[in-house]
Amino acid sequence: MKRLPTVSFRTAPAALAATLGVIALTATLTPETGMTGRLDLADAPPGALGVHVAFQLADCASTLAFLEILDHPSLLGRVSLASLVFLGEARDTAAAARALGGTGKGRPLIVASAATRRALQRLGFRRTPFFVVEDADGVVRFASPVPAGPRQLRALHGSLRALADLETHRARSAR
Repeated sequence: MKRLPTVSFRTAPAALAATLGVIALTATLTPETGMTGRLDLADAPPGALGVHVAFQLADCASTLAFLEILDHPSLLGRVSLASLVFLGEARDTAAAARALGGTGKGRPLIVASAATRRALQRLGFRRTPFFVVEDADGVVRFASPVPAGPRQLRALHGSLRALADLETHRARSAR
C-alpha cells in the first residue's frame, strides 16, 4: 500500500499556503449567496482577514474558545472575528448569545439563512463549529472545522499566520 506524504507541524503553514495558492479558493459569501457581517477593514492593515464562525446552540463557549488564538500578537489586527453565524432558529438567538458568553468578542450574531447554509456546505461544512476566513474583498481564503485539540490548534495558528503573511504581501504588491 502506498503511503501518503506527511507534513510536519513546522512545514504545515507553508504547505497550507502553497495549497491555498494552487487551489485559489474564490467562493465569495455575499448577502445574495450567504454570509453577511463583513469587517470594516478600512482602518485595518493591508491584507487583513475576517473570520466567520458557524455554530449551533449545542456548541458551548468552551468549544469556541479556539477564538482566543485571534488575540495572539502575531495575528492581532491581521486576523479578526467578523461574525458568529448561528445555525439555529431566530427565537433561540438570546440563548445562543448567553451560551457564548464573552467568546463572541462583541461581534454580530447572525442567524444563518438557507443561502448561508448552502454556501457553507459548498465550502465543506459537515459539523459545527465551522469557520470561514475571508479577505477584505470577501473572497474565501480558508474554511475548516474547529481544531479538535492543542496540536491542531497550534497548526491552525501557524496556518493563519502564514495566510495573513500571504495576504499582506498580496495586498502590498497590488498597490
